[in-house]
Amino acid sequence: MTARCYAGEGRLAYAPIAAWLKSDSLQAALRTLEDAWLTDVARLHPELAATRPDIATPTLQLESWQRLRFFEALGRAFRAAAPLVLILDDLQWADADTIEWLHYFLRSASGSSCLVAATVRAEEQQDNPPLGRLLGQLGHDDLLTTIALGPLDQRATALLAGAVAEHPLDDSAQAETFRDTEGHPLFIVERGRMALAGQVGTSAMGELSRVQSVVAARLALLSDEARATAEVAAAVGRDFQFDLLARASDLEEAALVRSLDELWQRHIVRVQADERWDFSHDRIREVAYSGIGPARRRLIHRRIAQGMELLFGGRLDEVSASLAVHFDRGGQPGRAVPFLERAAAVAARVSANEEAIRCFTYALSLLETLPPTRDRDERELSLRSGLSVALNSARGYASLEVEQNLDRVFALSRANGQGQLPVRWLWVAFTHRFMLGDLKGTREASEQALAFSASDLACRCEAHHAMGGMLLSVGELEAARQHFEASLAAYDERNPQRSALGSDLGVFAHAWYSHALWLLGEDDAAVAHADQGIALSRRLDHLFSQTIALAYGALLHQMRGDSSRVLECAEGVVALCDRYGFAYYNDWARVLIGWVRGHEQPAIAIDMIETALKQLDAQRAQARRPYYLSLLADTYRRAGERNRAGSILGTAIAMARDRSEVWWLPALLLQKSELEPAAERERTLREGLELARAQHSYGLMRRISSAMSASI
Repeated sequence: MTARCYAGEGRLAYAPIAAWLKSDSLQAALRTLEDAWLTDVARLHPELAATRPDIATPTLQLESWQRLRFFEALGRAFRAAAPLVLILDDLQWADADTIEWLHYFLRSASGSSCLVAATVRAEEQQDNPPLGRLLGQLGHDDLLTTIALGPLDQRATALLAGAVAEHPLDDSAQAETFRDTEGHPLFIVERGRMALAGQVGTSAMGELSRVQSVVAARLALLSDEARATAEVAAAVGRDFQFDLLARASDLEEAALVRSLDELWQRHIVRVQADERWDFSHDRIREVAYSGIGPARRRLIHRRIAQGMELLFGGRLDEVSASLAVHFDRGGQPGRAVPFLERAAAVAARVSANEEAIRCFTYALSLLETLPPTRDRDERELSLRSGLSVALNSARGYASLEVEQNLDRVFALSRANGQGQLPVRWLWVAFTHRFMLGDLKGTREASEQALAFSASDLACRCEAHHAMGGMLLSVGELEAARQHFEASLAAYDERNPQRSALGSDLGVFAHAWYSHALWLLGEDDAAVAHADQGIALSRRLDHLFSQTIALAYGALLHQMRGDSSRVLECAEGVVALCDRYGFAYYNDWARVLIGWVRGHEQPAIAIDMIETALKQLDAQRAQARRPYYLSLLADTYRRAGERNRAGSILGTAIAMARDRSEVWWLPALLLQKSELEPAAERERTLREGLELARAQHSYGLMRRISSAMSASI
């Protein structure tokens, strides 16, 4: 099965894979796949839905955690066709998502008879960082064979030149050809074709040793009509159809046919499958395009865009990104923006987050060129809403790009006099600021969300959840209970509600509420809600929410001191994160696993916890940092390093007070007292007890009271 990558903008994510899926060689193998896998394959091969109406329709958006299942569905389709050779030309232009799938496939297909053979222009490889990472990893895993194709030697140069010129070269011509072309195949072929046309003598090639000059010289031999047709085809930017050329060209149909036939006879273009055409070499397309004047270039792009709208009227998703590029280059950025938004939605269906980010960012850059109006600002808010989801999936909750996107949204709202933002935006703000450890900003976002939810019943679950989480963190436990209860009351499992970042709100509310309940002294109710969250996530078959439920469950059982259940939940989190790439919860779970391991192997556990905390730092994730530091301090104490444990506790206590993240502060004070002399211990314990009493944290009050009794 053969496919090509193309240079330039406007390509769809996974385009080469989609081309392979259409191969006749694969159709029999597709019929052997289970329906569930075919549903995912249909995301890239929509024709399946027409031939197999019995398979389920793919969801409109593929969530990030479902990406691996999508990759596996594609992998199964190709492995079912083994033995198989997948040929991919010009891999240096592959999009990041195609490269990521190739990496997955080459690892997953190691036991089957599958080979990927790809060509890469070495001089352009460094322009595609994901490709560099892929080749490096494949080399490390011994899955890569590299065959360097250097210039041809003099004998091979003579053979190729003679074959193209249709007569053997004498010794003098051979030497001259090799000197002028330096064994570069493109130069050799172009020289041979010009010689065949009788336009270039054996001594006239010295000044044509550069690609631009070689190709430009051959294009100059074309008739005016053929050269104009080549320029329109080059503006399309990749393979093209006759019908599209006809709509974008000035030529009558008969003249266009003659021109295209001339280009074919002179090997400028070649016939592809499905009545499509392509340039015989992308360098030829580049040179043809560079010869178009600015005014005519703009007109051609505008005509191409209009032609594509007509030709693909019922299938605009396929060409939305390309349409946007043509409208932009045709001087109509306003018309390009909605197509870029549509292209981003197409990318989201297959979790191509980097492509979605590219489309949203491109659209926003075009909006900046338009006059400031209320409609323009509304469009920007819409674009930034979609960008937010893609950024959170690709970069993480606390990334700088998420923060910058939020800042712009709030600035736009203030500028337009909009006091009310959609609660989905406030949830993103709540999550981002909570992850940064900014509880003041978290409170502001939560209070706004709750105020706005009064007029929007659909978002009450989200708003009360945010308030419950924020109040728990600042130690207002009874108030937190009320909001978690309200959140669960607003949730309907028959119509599951998802947050703006993809988590199921019912699962999330049960999971976080369990922490508040344990702190309030209600151990049985806490365990029940944690288990309900896990069970609900499994009923919904929503793996991202299941990861959250298990992570919160692991933390609950650590507070309870149940090491076996901590391990059970945390190892479940790690398994899901390793499989689906949820970095934040992976590090959270590894801190907890380290704490358990520290009971027997404190030195190994310290390294595990510190590594996880560094990973959280890299993500700018500071949420619950005083709590995590308490686990690290406890592990150092078990290792006999009491001074180091005390230093860490001092940092954690200062951080908790500075941020007002005081829900675990009584426990930190209890830990501190265990390292203090008897004279200071009672004072610290009383401080912790008074703080726990003020918070109604009866779970910690009992623990501190027990320590005080033992001390006496």
